Amino acid sequence: MSMVKRKSVKKTKMLQLPEGTTSIFVTTQVEGIHYWSKAWKDKLLNVNYLKHPHRHMFHLKLELQVYNDDRELEFLVMKRWLNIIGQKIFGDLAHLKPIPMSCEMIAKEILKEVQKFVSSLDDDRIRSASCEVSEDGENGAIVSVMFCRWS
Repeated sequence: MSMVKRKSVKKTKMLQLPEGTTSIFVTTQVEGIHYWSKAWKDKLLNVNYLKHPHRHMFHLKLELQVYNDDRELEFLVMKRWLNIIGQKIFGDLAHLKPIPMSCEMIAKEILKEVQKFVSSLDDDRIRSASCEVSEDGENGAIVSVMFCRWS
């Protein structure tokens, strides 16, 4: 017999927060070469090599607000689309092009493409979106925006 006194179990239910939102996300990885011409100049922590083209596996994550839970936007389509955007930015595997962009800049470039997509929807609702770009899954940036359409 246990000496721990147990409390009676109460039923709970999950409630959606009044201001809560639902989002979907997709992730992918893209090989790329980039450089950052304005790399920090620090005598102690030398990161001058960042000024020169170097390779990473860029981990991309795109999150986009949806308004229903019946697959308003298809994950697989969004993932394929994110891969196409990644290739547009970095080039295909046979023709990688060094780009002078930080993770923040890459995320903003991806979100520009998302803005075009959101504009094509037959929908006037505001949608939140965020894009995460990391170098080799270690360090990176997250950029969050709100999209809206008006006439």
